Amino acid sequence: MLRVLVTAANVGERQGGKQVLKRVKQSNKQVFRLTTLWVDGGFDGEPFMQWVIDFCRWIVQVVLRPQETKGFVLLKKRWVVERTFGWLIPDFSPHLSKPALVQGSRGAGEQRSRGE
Repeated sequence: MLRVLVTAANVGERQGGKQVLKRVKQSNKQVFRLTTLWVDGGFDGEPFMQWVIDFCRWIVQVVLRPQETKGFVLLKKRWVVERTFGWLIPDFSPHLSKPALVQGSRGAGEQRSRGE
């Protein structure tokens, strides 16, 4: 994994994608072997793809599920990411049920209830 970026919910995928890709390119990590980005349909669009080519010199390939399919469909390339996360985090579901810690004006790591 090269970089993770958490953004606000109102930040679109393409905008967030640009932010994270800028950070990857500006880091001193060796990414010279990276040539192609496989993305989902949220990153589709000529302006984003052209920006990636111009700024990063990488190719963007959008991986979409066939329109006529229903239910789960194994998509080429995207399963690599899911499989890798499955190896790295074999028991991911318990982590989702832990209370989230919110950092804010009240102090770091303080839990907030819904009514606040």
